[in-house]
Amino acid sequence: VTILGSFMTIIIPGDCLVSDILINIHTMWLHLGGFVVSLYLLFSNELEFKKDNLYGAIKIFIEFVAIAMILNIGIYNSGVLNGETFDMFYISPYFEKTLPVFMDLYKILPYPLYLICYVIILTIGAIVVYNVTKFIKSRFNKTKIKRDKIRLSIKSSFLSSLLYTVSTKNTSQIKKAVPKELL
Repeated sequence: VTILGSFMTIIIPGDCLVSDILINIHTMWLHLGGFVVSLYLLFSNELEFKKDNLYGAIKIFIEFVAIAMILNIGIYNSGVLNGETFDMFYISPYFEKTLPVFMDLYKILPYPLYLICYVIILTIGAIVVYNVTKFIKSRFNKTKIKRDKIRLSIKSSFLSSLLYTVSTKNTSQIKKAVPKELL
């Protein structure tokens, strides 16, 4: 889900940008970093693509939605905003939404129903990202497996000829058969 939120904030920052330039820099670095780390984790083989990991990520997303809601309400009611927006995860009940689709849903749905739709839509988005990435990785891994089999075949051919040469005890052939890097 991080990849979706980060990407949307990068291309449509909307009300994430405020009058304080340091907050804007922090916001964009944070979301760009989240996007880059998400891409790295998706394609680096650091994570296993198992349904349990997906369900765990969705659970954490829902927990962060709850934290964002508490912060949205708490910060708004604290009076520290001075006319600025504070809309973590685009779920604050106090500010108009600026993201496509969510802006329309916010206008036509009662807030609790908007929040439920928000969580469902992003969960579906996370499942789509998961499945697309899993598909891409499976295609890549098949190519990698073929490449590894070819390498293994070459290595085994080399080793069998080396073993034959060693078994005949012809050392001059061994020196010719073994690459210089291995001597």
